[in-house]
Amino acid sequence: MKRAILTIAAFLALCGVNVAQDAPSPAPVTSVKVPGADQLEALLPYLATGVPELRIQAEARVQLAAKPHFDKLVELMPALQQQGREVLLNILAYTDAPGRVELCVNTICRQDARRRERVISGQALRTVDEKSVLPVLKEKLNRTDLSGYARVQCYRVLGEMTGDDAQRLAEAELATAPVDSLQQFFAEDALLRAIVAAPLADPSWKRYQKRHPEAPAVQLAVLQQALDDLAQPMAVERVEAEVALSEMIGRDFRLLLALARSNQAERAAFGLATLKKQTGNKLTLATQAVMLDLALGAEQTIALLAVDVAIAGTPPSPADLDKLRPLTGIEAIAKLEAVLEGLAESGDLATLRKQRARAEAILVPMLRRNGTSQGETSEAISRLEAITAQLEELERRWRGGWRREFEREILGVAK
Repeated sequence: MKRAILTIAAFLALCGVNVAQDAPSPAPVTSVKVPGADQLEALLPYLATGVPELRIQAEARVQLAAKPHFDKLVELMPALQQQGREVLLNILAYTDAPGRVELCVNTICRQDARRRERVISGQALRTVDEKSVLPVLKEKLNRTDLSGYARVQCYRVLGEMTGDDAQRLAEAELATAPVDSLQQFFAEDALLRAIVAAPLADPSWKRYQKRHPEAPAVQLAVLQQALDDLAQPMAVERVEAEVALSEMIGRDFRLLLALARSNQAERAAFGLATLKKQTGNKLTLATQAVMLDLALGAEQTIALLAVDVAIAGTPPSPADLDKLRPLTGIEAIAKLEAVLEGLAESGDLATLRKQRARAEAILVPMLRRNGTSQGETSEAISRLEAITAQLEELERRWRGGWRREFEREILGVAK
């Protein structure tokens, strides 16, 4: 106990706060001095302390030091515990220091970045003028040693910009991406998100329509007005807008995935809800990649909706995992592999879904012709029931695995 009191007293002395000898708890801060660069290393561990008074004192001191000692704090950040690193990142990301854009982009591009770090960095970048962000992205994308993961994360940030320069950069990346690859999908996803959000992007929209016959055969302004209608105040009007937009978009899964990553919550919710209901998605692998990115990078509500879409989808095959691994965060892949391990001993979910669909297709005409009286029909019913029972167990494991691995992490952000 005596050692703990001495530790608190020493810390408060470092902060320039007077402590009365008969008061074991920290005194209120009356005047806080900017700590010197030589004090930062001793100060930062208190950002993760379990003592609220010490943590508040440390945060106040670090906020004062954030701009004058920005580079030094960035240098010290990797050595901190996870909680302290997140607190420090949140402070640095909202300073007006020139290096904050590069810090946020670098954090998003780190394949081992945790969910909270990615959320903080993404939200902070949205508060910065895109003219300050674009040069950082260009510099990274021009590097020959840039990893595939860092490249698609740069696309993620690029898709949130609406300027002509951003669209040109996205067009250039799309032109050089490997054909029919996930990297090409993400490059076009960035371009499409920028097009949908931009006030004047008709030429780019027309080129997109030519590349993909399933694209809505409407002018960009018509599509944008339909998207704006999703934010109407009346519930009935919003439902009508969703129905009209669903008919307009049809089965353009690229556009739905782009909407799922929108900064506007109503657009993201619409895209995710539509993806969850629609079957026959030809972009299965890309959908899983986007849902993993959203689950461990989007704000809480959207992340939870992304988990629902992933559950409704098909588990990736080993070959799909090989394609996902280089372009997905380490944490996301580890969690997905843990979910898949729970299915490995019980069967193949995708195969069972197809078997049930075939069994139903065989049984329905038999019931119409013969009812349930004939032995052949009874056998078909028993076969369907057996498949359904096994499928329900696999669905339960698949759903429970996502809830266990991803939802806890997502909900933990709010705590």
